[in-house]
Amino acid sequence: SIAPIATVGLWCFWRLDSKKKRRVRGSDDYYKGSFLGRRSPKVFDSGGPMGKTIAEKIFCEHVGRDVKAGEIVVADIDVSLVQDGTGPLAVRQLEKLELEKLAKPERTVLFLDHSAPASRKELANDHDTLRNFAKKTGAQLSEVGMGICHTVINEIYVNPGDILIGADSHT
Repeated sequence: SIAPIATVGLWCFWRLDSKKKRRVRGSDDYYKGSFLGRRSPKVFDSGGPMGKTIAEKIFCEHVGRDVKAGEIVVADIDVSLVQDGTGPLAVRQLEKLELEKLAKPERTVLFLDHSAPASRKELANDHDTLRNFAKKTGAQLSEVGMGICHTVINEIYVNPGDILIGADSHT
């Protein structure tokens, strides 16, 4: 829950020097590739504080106070997901720590989609690990053939303004 505000905040608000001159999103130079190094960026003196990014606004709502990009926060997570590649590792660690009660089982989704159907007995065992964890905790299980997490999580579980944390590197 920490990285998105820092990442999105820095993308939308890049400080170029100590005099608070900023690159402005929406300027012609910004969209014509100045950030790719083709030419120097157009710099404007904002003359005052910049409004909040959408990421900052979402985090403010979830943290319950004013936050800004780069700040480390503890935020309420709306949806969490794991898939069959990294999920079994997470489940085994939770079981080892005896942390098997979920705060929001109806908003915790376990996907069997990356190695589906299982091509080796080790992967089949990992699928069973996730199935058993879902039964034990009440987490939602997206079975083999029900779709890939990258799509299904957005179509069914995530709403605008939600914070999603996932164990898939590019979701």
